[in-house]
Amino acid sequence: MKKEYLNTWEEFEDYISQLNERRSNQIRDTGHFILEYLFRGQSNSNWNLETTLERFTGELFLLEGYDRILRATKPQVEALTGLTWNVIPSFIDYLGKERLVPTGPLPGSAYSVYLRHHGFPSPLLDWTKLLYITAYFAFRDNSSKAMNASIYVYC
Repeated sequence: MKKEYLNTWEEFEDYISQLNERRSNQIRDTGHFILEYLFRGQSNSNWNLETTLERFTGELFLLEGYDRILRATKPQVEALTGLTWNVIPSFIDYLGKERLVPTGPLPGSAYSVYLRHHGFPSPLLDWTKLLYITAYFAFRDNSSKAMNASIYVYC
């Protein structure tokens, strides 16, 4: 991982412009398709790239274990909220035997999305193609006196 320390938003926008230009040149020169950049914003530059589940528990979870947690919590969450979910996602079924992530949404993901939206730790790490969404998450918790946000760029 390469770190770049930038002091202003304008420096960051210039840096992203340079990355985009480099990507365009590589596409032009090689004829290969190169995916768009993905971004992740974190309000604390001391945090590692960890999921909320890893940060919350301090350990790695296999997807089988997380599936069990989702299924175990469902009755309690339904009792407390008055909501019901007919299908909850199975990450294991979704990945299949090859353990590869297919394209498209996770079937039955409404339950895990609901939990995540309400602060339940997740084994997934959020990335976006939208730079300003990333900026929101990077800077929303920072005071103007002590900026130590991180924006990760993945290609």
